[in-house]
Order: sequence, then structure tokens, then C-alpha cells
Amino acid sequence: MSNHETDGGGISRLTLLAFALTAGAVVAAVLSGFGFRWQWWGLGSAFGTLKWSVYAAGIGLLLTIAAALRAGGERPKSDGFALFVIAAVIGLALPSYVLNWVAVARSVPPIHDVSTNIDNPPAFTTLAARKDLRVPARRPELKKLTDAQRLVIYQRESYSDIRPLHLDITVSAATTRARDIAAGRGWEIAAFDADGGRLEATFTSRWYGFRDDVVVVVSADKGGSVVNMRSVSRIGTSDIGQNAKRIRGFLAAMASGD
Repeated sequence: MSNHETDGGGISRLTLLAFALTAGAVVAAVLSGFGFRWQWWGLGSAFGTLKWSVYAAGIGLLLTIAAALRAGGERPKSDGFALFVIAAVIGLALPSYVLNWVAVARSVPPIHDVSTNIDNPPAFTTLAARKDLRVPARRPELKKLTDAQRLVIYQRESYSDIRPLHLDITVSAATTRARDIAAGRGWEIAAFDADGGRLEATFTSRWYGFRDDVVVVVSADKGGSVVNMRSVSRIGTSDIGQNAKRIRGFLAAMASGD
């Protein structure tokens, strides 16, 4: 490799540029979420930064390919090889991670409110219930329906397994179990009434700091109790399937007592 193609220390300039781009892409991607969480910028700017970080990582990956082709199959010196591998891994991993979430978003219903009782979802009494229900119509026949009607249809089609949970324990015991599970998962408890069968809590995601509100209502049923649950995202149109995933995991823990 000629001198004008290296930095003077045997490292390809293409490799250095690829590493700089991909390393910068990782920093930008991480900051896109934490910057929104720390209220440095809005969600639009956060997602815009994440998008451009994916572009930068993709370009970095292309540069690593170009560097490999230019090297003619020769392995560079140890420092250059380490930078080459790091750039290639980041250039492949970051876009793949983000594109996977895009694919997930397209595969799940565009809703942000999921409940075990579709017809009569548990109501929030302590936490402020979200009022701006927005449910896009992905099919022409849904356009004439209201957002609430589309919400019911989407949930029945995609989350028919999410149903009330019956337990052979008292209301108080079930509600206390719910509180312990929520606390163990790091949720912020907003309201708890063991005898009244009510728990309200908030989940906060680690990266973007998205906040989803949860209400659990437990009522007496045939010598035991029945648990209903609702999980609602505070912002956004689609929750990317997270509320349904949260309810499934929580009810499974309730059923097993873990």
C-alpha cells in the first residue's frame, strides 16, 4: 500500500475514516436517546439524529469494504486491523439494530394502549390518563371507523391472547403480588390499595426515557381473584409492541408468583 494511502503509520486512510464515521455514529445514536431523556431536544430531533447515525454507520461499512478491496487481501498491521474490525462491526450492527426495530414496528399494530379487557379497560384514577388516542388506519376499510373502534379491532387481531388472569388467591394477596413484581422491575409506584385491588405505576425505558403508565385492577372471583391490566404509552402512535409484551410478562409473573 503506497504512503499516500496511509496515515504514515501503516493504517489506511479509508480505515481511519471508516472508524471515525462509525465511532461518531455510535456516539450520535446513544446521545439521540439520552438527549431526549434529558430534555436537550425533542423527539423529532432525537429520531433525526438516530437516522443520520445509521447513515453514517452504513457509509463507514462501505468504506471498510473499500479498504479491504484496496488492500488486496493483505492483512493490515495490528492497529489498523483492530480499527478495521471495529468499524466493520459497528457499521453492520448499528443499522441492523435500528432496522430491526423498524421491521418490528411494521409487524405490530399501530396502537399505544393495550388492555386485558378491550370493551371495558381499567381506568386510571391517580395517574393522568392519556386522552389523545390516535390509531392510524392501515387498511382502507378501517378509515371510516373511529380511533377507538380501530384500537379494538387491532388488539383483537394481534393480541387475542391478552386476557384477564384468574388466580386462586385473595384480592389483597394478588394486589400485593402485583406491587412486588412492579417494584422489582423498577416501576415507579403511583398508587397501591391492597384491599381495594388497585395498583398504578409508571415504567421508564433506559435509553429514551419513554414513560408508559400501567394500571392493575384486581377483583374477587369465584373464591379467588381476577386480574385486569392496562398499559398505555404517554407519547407516540405506536408502542412497537412494548405494551403487549409488558402485559404478557407481568401476567406470567403473576401466575407463577415470581
